[in-house]
Amino acid sequence: MKLRLFALPLLLIALVGCGGGGPSPDAIQESMQAQVRDAMRQAENIALSMGGSREMLRSMGQPTPEEVSIENVEILEKKALDNGDYRVNFSFDVVTKGERETRTSETLVKDTDDGWQVVAPS
Repeated sequence: MKLRLFALPLLLIALVGCGGGGPSPDAIQESMQAQVRDAMRQAENIALSMGGSREMLRSMGQPTPEEVSIENVEILEKKALDNGDYRVNFSFDVVTKGERETRTSETLVKDTDDGWQVVAPS
């Protein structure tokens, strides 16, 4: 009986610890994917303004922003900062045209009105 009473608080602590607060892998994935695609669109617009074409970019192997995705985000470590932001170390896959590259990053993640925002990935 004592063992069961002792196990319940440990279970609750473990469950709260697993939630951990802060950004989830899905939130990081969504933020990174939006930023990567926005950066690709900006680069494409610069190329177009300099006389290039989308066809030229594609012939050089440049994928469309929609062909690039961020997948399998796994948080390796996260630390809450005094201001409510988080320093997060995570791994993720960049997938383009069937090719997959696994990377890791340590970055600042801010809680904004629009949700968690990845800032300055390394």
